[in-house]
Amino acid sequence: MAQQFLLNLSLAFIWTFLSDSVTMAGFLFGYALGALFLYLFYVHAGKTFYLKKLWKSLVLLAVFFKEVISANLTVLRYVLSPLDHLNPGIIAMHVDFDTDFELVLLANMITLTPGTLTLEISTDNKTLFLHVLDSSDPEKLIAHIRREFVDRIKEVSAP
Repeated sequence: MAQQFLLNLSLAFIWTFLSDSVTMAGFLFGYALGALFLYLFYVHAGKTFYLKKLWKSLVLLAVFFKEVISANLTVLRYVLSPLDHLNPGIIAMHVDFDTDFELVLLANMITLTPGTLTLEISTDNKTLFLHVLDSSDPEKLIAHIRREFVDRIKEVSAP
């Protein structure tokens, strides 16, 4: 991804300096033109274009922020209401990642979301043990984490 970005940046600089005047508009046009050529080249070669991965990364970040805000509101509701309906517990979530980076990213995203905490990762790196404030429906919670985080992390880190 970094190589594609640097190549696109190089093409934009070459376009800018070969044009009649050096302007920001010329640079942006060269960048867009270079991105188009790189896109056609990489799609033809069967590889993923870097702007597509960048977009998926931004979507993952936006979903993470949405989940943090939503979880904060949920925890606020728990704090302001009687505690007799809370059902805290520890649940195990099976994961199947190719790299340790993906696993650590998921564990940190879960921990940074209020109301959930990654307690431990199994020795085979296939199970996360999570402490949650409401463990009344663990299958629903695990499905939500898979849909919002796991699938998106796999999309971002796919080659």
